[in-house]
Amino acid sequence: MLVCGEPYTGRMRRSEKKLFTVLDEIAQLDGVVEQLTQELSMHQHLHDDAQRDALVSDSPFDRDDARITLQDVERVRRELSRLEKKRSRLDARRVDLLTSLETR
Repeated sequence: MLVCGEPYTGRMRRSEKKLFTVLDEIAQLDGVVEQLTQELSMHQHLHDDAQRDALVSDSPFDRDDARITLQDVERVRRELSRLEKKRSRLDARRVDLLTSLETR
């Protein structure tokens, strides 16, 4: 039995190591997703401003700027979607590893 503060001195099984690796990957991925979510918010604000400018001025430069900022928003959304899928796969792997540890 482990007492609070007592270090774990036993050997870790391979599945336990895999679980810790998956948990580390999830934590790292969550940080990246948080950063990209903030970046998406910034790009959306820039796109809103560019769209407004394009409507008000009807300038070709402003219309191009609105198209470019929309591409930035779409790029970040695609990346967030890709990372969410990866997060789902890691969650499924985590559940599998926990299940295998519980059945042993």
